[in-house]
Amino acid sequence: MTSLGKMKRGDTFSFYAKIKDASGDPLALAADKITSQVRGSSGDTLYADLTVAESATVGTYLFTALPVVTVLWPDGEKLLIDIQMDDDDVISSTETFSVKVLKDITH
Repeated sequence: MTSLGKMKRGDTFSFYAKIKDASGDPLALAADKITSQVRGSSGDTLYADLTVAESATVGTYLFTALPVVTVLWPDGEKLLIDIQMDDDDVISSTETFSVKVLKDITH
C-alpha cells in the first residue's frame, strides 16, 4: 500500500493525482466522474468525501479536504483512500493508499 505520508489534523489535506487509462495515456474525465473518500483503517468509517478538481494538465486532478473536515480526523490513525473513475459507465478504482494523521499542536 502506497503512503501519502503524514498530515496534521485540522490542516487542509490535498494532493494531485495523475490518472491514466489502460494504455498509459492521461485519462481526461470531467471532475464529476471521479470520486474519492477517506476512511478509517478498517475501511468502514467514512471521514470525508474529497473534493475533486481538474487541473491545467490533462489527466491530473486535485483532491482536497478542508480543515473544517480534517479537524475531526482521529490522531495517530492511518486513514485509507482510493480514487474511483466512471469512464462511460466503466467503473474502476486505483490501489488503496494511506495517510497518517498527526496531532496538531498550534490551534
